[in-house]
Amino acid sequence: MIAIVDYGVGNIFSLVSSFSRIGADIRLTGDPEEIRSAEKVILPGVGAFRDAAEKLKDTGLGNVVKEQAAAGKPLLGICLGMQMLFDRSFEYGEYEGLGLIRRKGTWSTSSIRITGRTVTILLSQPPTTAQNSLLPLPKETCTASSSIRRSPVRWVFAS
Repeated sequence: MIAIVDYGVGNIFSLVSSFSRIGADIRLTGDPEEIRSAEKVILPGVGAFRDAAEKLKDTGLGNVVKEQAAAGKPLLGICLGMQMLFDRSFEYGEYEGLGLIRRKGTWSTSSIRITGRTVTILLSQPPTTAQNSLLPLPKETCTASSSIRRSPVRWVFAS
């Protein structure tokens, strides 16, 4: 089962409909025990970073997401949910995120540190809330650097 974290921020109907359409076993939940028992976790989000950070903190679900990520459970952040995985945001001030991804330098940095391991993600610009594509990059086509070829995750953010 895939748990979609329901913390009151996001276009949940669209996300649930999309996963249902492809036959995924999903559960929309704000229950920490259901999230812990899931095979995978999705953190959605739409809106302002500050508001989402407050809701994750107030519900306690931010700690549950961090706990599950630390345990090695696959975690997908979508839109604002992906931004919540970073250590901080500067949207209308400076606010603390979940701290699972520590950003070094500018958005053109291709290597970021995720708790316990380095994962390579190519970002040509800051994440946007527009409709974009996230494309898998086959290992044999990675020519930018040896660290990209060795990375356990290879994705290209296509805007």
